[in-house]
Amino acid sequence: MKSLRILAPIVACLLIALTYLLVQGTAPDAARHERTLDALRTVILYNAALQRDVLRARAGLLRSYDPLVRSIENLDEATQTLPAARDVASGETRADIDKRIAQVIAAIRDEEALVERFKSDNALLQNSLNFFNYMSGRLTSEGDGLRAVEIGALMVAMSRFISDPQPDAAKAVTAALYLFARLRRNARILRERLEFEDLIASISTQFINLPRDRIRAGISKGLARLVEHAGLDGAQIFVSHIADPSGGYFYRRPGGSRPPHLSKDMIELASRWTLADHERQGCIDVPRVGELPEGREKASLQAHQFRSWLCIPMWHAGERLGFLALDTVTHEKHWADDDIALLRTAAEIFANAIVREHNEREREALQARLNQSQRLEAIGTLAGGIAHEFNNILGAVLGYSEMALAVLLKESRARRYVQQIMQAGRRAQDVTEQILAFGRRHERQHHALRAEAVVAEAIDLLRASFPATLSVQTRLAAADAAMMGDPTELQQVVMNLGTNAAQAMNNRGALEIGLDTTEFVEARMLSHGNLPAGRYLRLAVRDTGSGMDQATLERIFEPFFTTKPAGQGTGLGLSTVHGIVIAHRGAVDVNSKPGEGTTFEIYFPRIEAAEATQNEDESDAAEVPVKHGNGETILVVDDDTPLMQLAEEMLAALGYEPVGFDRSPAALSAFRTDPERFDLVLTDEVMPDMTGIEFSGRLHKIRPDLPVVLMTGYGRQLRSRQLTAAGISEVIKKPLLSAAVAQCLARHLHSG
Repeated sequence: MKSLRILAPIVACLLIALTYLLVQGTAPDAARHERTLDALRTVILYNAALQRDVLRARAGLLRSYDPLVRSIENLDEATQTLPAARDVASGETRADIDKRIAQVIAAIRDEEALVERFKSDNALLQNSLNFFNYMSGRLTSEGDGLRAVEIGALMVAMSRFISDPQPDAAKAVTAALYLFARLRRNARILRERLEFEDLIASISTQFINLPRDRIRAGISKGLARLVEHAGLDGAQIFVSHIADPSGGYFYRRPGGSRPPHLSKDMIELASRWTLADHERQGCIDVPRVGELPEGREKASLQAHQFRSWLCIPMWHAGERLGFLALDTVTHEKHWADDDIALLRTAAEIFANAIVREHNEREREALQARLNQSQRLEAIGTLAGGIAHEFNNILGAVLGYSEMALAVLLKESRARRYVQQIMQAGRRAQDVTEQILAFGRRHERQHHALRAEAVVAEAIDLLRASFPATLSVQTRLAAADAAMMGDPTELQQVVMNLGTNAAQAMNNRGALEIGLDTTEFVEARMLSHGNLPAGRYLRLAVRDTGSGMDQATLERIFEPFFTTKPAGQGTGLGLSTVHGIVIAHRGAVDVNSKPGEGTTFEIYFPRIEAAEATQNEDESDAAEVPVKHGNGETILVVDDDTPLMQLAEEMLAALGYEPVGFDRSPAALSAFRTDPERFDLVLTDEVMPDMTGIEFSGRLHKIRPDLPVVLMTGYGRQLRSRQLTAAGISEVIKKPLLSAAVAQCLARHLHSG
């Protein structure tokens, strides 16, 4: 209270006391005099009671203001009896008493008014004190990040102010309250930061050991937690580098004013941001979109109804993958520097998760292709082994049929029968060649060639075989581009793909065949193989047929797999294509969907055209003429006895003296007995005791000048160094035919 408020009751007490003394000294009538004094004593007593209750109320000892109200009522009643005191005197004394009584009554009225004001002020003070005590106790029990000493200092300052509300005490309370509010604000900021850090750590932890198929859901969940924690309206991730099925991720607060969708134009906005004033820590921070200068940035953000926008670049291994964008549409958002730093950490977490999902998806695709390649390789190994055994059988069939034709009359019925056997055997040999081509076990003689001429010739053959209802549209733009390969096999690729496409279109429509060149500046992953960076020839065959589903695409290159009815396909056409392409160090890319047709793109490594010209000139060399022998002794070694006997008969018919063995150790022993007896050795490659190369190597050590011809029907790729070290002069393919054998022997025995 102010000093006047404290002085008023004191003045009232003094006036009452003086009036009492004045009346006591002037009253001649004892009885009336005593009644007047009793009235004054009653006023003094009630006034003292009022002062006592005020002090108790200010000290907080009264539970209510009822005693104050009663004291005031009693004081009013006692004051009403004071005018009777003037009857005890007359003249000047009576006038003085009247004046004194009026002053007492006025002082008491002022005191009553002050008491009413005191009641209001004291009630507010007591309520504030009670609330302060409550909050102090709560802060002390809950901690709230404040030390007990600060809370205690504030309570002491408040207690001093309550007991003695002086300016110095008020300043102490103000200082304590300022410190308390500042500490409380710092504690709140620290608590919010710790909660934000816990949220970022939790988002990071959720991606540990998370399966790939749940990473996308995990990213969306992380965005939702960011939005809910920071009080945002939406969050988006724009992926600008890694190919992604949806192009990004997003989350919108439920019930927001904007429908959830991905705004890919925001990538362009963030990538070409020009307002440097709104860049913080490498991020774009726009707390008030409406305050942006007029231009592309403001128009774009307002078109999306954004009021605040924060865009954070996402980096991985020094490369920007995209952006994390946070927006509000219902209010403005101001970010602290510490919060932006934490959000940059969140962007890095999301970037790592996106890269991990992308890498694992690629790894699964590569693993699937590896499994397919291993499956094809296993099938190829099996098919090659079967083809090898089948070749041995065909060798006997074709060899003996050829020898039978030599002794049969031209017009005889038996000759016609044998010719049919030869024709069937050659068809079987073609099937064997396709199986070996698939298994990459076919011996190939690759040389430089111009692909366009070879492909054009194959297209002419296709046109001749197609009905009039099917047309072939060509686009040959390879010019003189060359490749290393076998022209016959390249034509076989074109023929097989063209025939397969024609059957898919039921021989109706337009078939497109193209040949051009392309170049990859980095490695390329195709549907059926991978290509390193480099220059390539690209053969494309496109049809408008029924197309294929994914399950069929995964099996199209398996041998004997076909979707055609029984009896209408062997299932070797595409498997042969695959084997030829792989042997040429190429790759296949197949695109097909049910009802949308199919496109095969074959890639072959390209070489310089000069190499093709040189090799084509060399290929025109004259062939060695076929000659018969003059009784030269030929050592024949083959573990298959019928084939060994066939070779002996064939050599004898050609004028040579054959010496056959079906076991390589026995042949080696005979050779060691008389090395000069033999003019040439004809040995099989695959034998149980020792391979043909091992056998030839031992012969070469004994007699280095001896010509050795290696027979093989297995088609295994043989290294030239290995052949040279073993002294092998030539490799001849099974099944053996008289003309091929005669030419081979002539090259090594009659070269002079």
